[in-house]
Amino acid sequence: MSDRLNTSPPRPLRHRGSRSRWAYSAQLVLGLISTGVVAAQSVDAVSSRYSRLLQQVMASDSTTQRTFSEIALAAVINANRVEMARANATQDATRRWAGGAAGYVARLDAIAGGLERATDIQIIAQHHGTALLVIDGQQVMISAPRDSRQRHLENAIVDTVCGQIDCAAPAAPLVETIMAEERDITKEWAFGDNRPPLLSTSDGLHCVFEDARHLRLKEAACAGVMRDLRLVAEGVRAVAERGAIIDWTTFGITPSRAGEGSRVVYDRAGDYFQLDVPYIASAEPIWREAIPWLQARLRGYVANYVIKAPEKLAYFMSPANAVPP
Repeated sequence: MSDRLNTSPPRPLRHRGSRSRWAYSAQLVLGLISTGVVAAQSVDAVSSRYSRLLQQVMASDSTTQRTFSEIALAAVINANRVEMARANATQDATRRWAGGAAGYVARLDAIAGGLERATDIQIIAQHHGTALLVIDGQQVMISAPRDSRQRHLENAIVDTVCGQIDCAAPAAPLVETIMAEERDITKEWAFGDNRPPLLSTSDGLHCVFEDARHLRLKEAACAGVMRDLRLVAEGVRAVAERGAIIDWTTFGITPSRAGEGSRVVYDRAGDYFQLDVPYIASAEPIWREAIPWLQARLRGYVANYVIKAPEKLAYFMSPANAVPP
């Protein structure tokens, strides 16, 4: 897709009013956009995080919908201002676009200023993945001025909105799925002379420690690691089924912060889902070497992966993820 400017933005009617309520949201979103915290990508891939947020907000109360609208408007305004600044710094035809965009941004400013007093706010998810705000009858498309920045814009909105409301997390259904699956998975230990003990399961995972000391602790740690990997595999499968493109070259797991699940990033745009995977989140060699196993599982095959577990993992127990030996 060409990296072209959208030269015909919607032209909502002008409103007058205070800008105090949306100014804070504008500052947050501008920080995300201008500092490059959120990566950009073509809109060809489905933004599952954004789609999930839209569905949640549309089913929420008016306060949540107003919060989303404030943040989305601020994001569109700031995206246009960033692009205007770039265009004004050039000597080509894009400077003419900047002149027309200034009027469009002024009209969006007016709508944002009147949002606090708005009596009818609608959020409409359109079939091609974008969203439409209808504020007291005035329509605003939530779109970036440049096609290649649409995903960037959507991610900035998601990050800011989810910092202010409780965004739905997909972890619970995945845990239930994996727990049901594990009932059918068999496991066995293998011991041999001059070989470390090896725990193998019927879904291709094998876990090995250096020796047999504290074997019950090590079996529990192996079970925790295996469950974490199965959760990640199920999460990847879920987003892929919704149309996301998995980019294994940028795949990664970021350790969780207090009270949050770890981020499983699955594409160049930085899209992610959150899971409680404490055994592998801080053990990069384990999840990185598991990628071929995850790829095979996504394609419906059983592959073998030998988890070389460090000794310290045997003494790491998480109440949320501990699996009895």
